[in-house]
Amino acid sequence: MDADPKRMERVTSVLAAAGHSVVSVSSPEEAEEALEIVKVDVVVFGSPHPEPVSFVHRLRELEKAQKHAFRAPVLALSHEVPVSPGWSSPGPGVIDGYLAEGFGPEALLRVCDFIARSTAAQSKTTESAGQASLPVFEPEKFRQQVAYDPALAAEIIDLFLEERSIELPEMQTALEQGDFRQLSQIAHTIKGSLSSLHAMLARHHAQELETAAMAKDGESCGRILSQLASDLETLEPLLLNLRDQVEP
Repeated sequence: MDADPKRMERVTSVLAAAGHSVVSVSSPEEAEEALEIVKVDVVVFGSPHPEPVSFVHRLRELEKAQKHAFRAPVLALSHEVPVSPGWSSPGPGVIDGYLAEGFGPEALLRVCDFIARSTAAQSKTTESAGQASLPVFEPEKFRQQVAYDPALAAEIIDLFLEERSIELPEMQTALEQGDFRQLSQIAHTIKGSLSSLHAMLARHHAQELETAAMAKDGESCGRILSQLASDLETLEPLLLNLRDQVEP
């Protein structure tokens, strides 16, 4: 994104030569329009640039609405950044980092990787705090959902435990084979079952697993699948205890 045609042409040629698809626009207004058409992995502003608050706000809104697995870094060119290493981070305000005016593709990859790691670390801290408040199981809400019908409650619990014994190995196999589509589908199914049971912590991790599988992020899938398996181990005796209590 640059109002200078020559600089835009140079940046575009550098990125295109490295195999990147580039959408060139000359103003934040044009960039906001482009967001309605394409999904961006990174945004690069020319220099000098205004603080693109409106554009970044719109970008984050779309990422949230479309449930993107990753946050697109917003970068800006700067004559103050040396060509080697070619990037600087973090930046002030809504700018995540800076690239040298004569940056190369490797500098773009490095700053994006740095920002991605920093964002992931921050998200993990926030996520851990949020997870601590999620209940493992809410038996009273489950009873309400089945209208306090003991036979129905027992049937749903038995069906879930039977399916779980099949679905966990299937998800592990799908991950080992790199079949992310299958992994995402199974995670989606078990997420629905966990919602019906009011097992919100495990449901949260099933949702995370589905999202990571859609993004084909094998490392995250492995970590989250382990968390989900642990959640289900903790959940099982609670379900069995309730089943024994309500069994007709």
